Amino acid sequence: MLPLGRTERWTVRTGETSPGFNHPFHLHTNPFLVTHRNGVRLDPPVWHDTVGLAGGHPGDEVTFLVRYEDFTGHALAHCHQLHHEDLGMMQAVSYVEP
Repeated sequence: MLPLGRTERWTVRTGETSPGFNHPFHLHTNPFLVTHRNGVRLDPPVWHDTVGLAGGHPGDEVTFLVRYEDFTGHALAHCHQLHHEDLGMMQAVSYVEP
């Protein structure tokens, strides 16, 4: 459950070992501010609603801030590659009133 009005820091990473794979990560309903890529602070940070994560050794990692603003109900956090969603790169999230 993700209460409206809360700001959270997420870190999303891929364990993909093939550098040829790309995972466009998308979070429904709220844009997010990418603050770090692979542990390196971005200056300035960048707003996204989808961000690419590449495979490799080690896989890519992004850290972002997200504030749950005005949508209540169920939504998805997922990879935009449909066959990757089928392999488990999708999660249901619930935005709720505090």
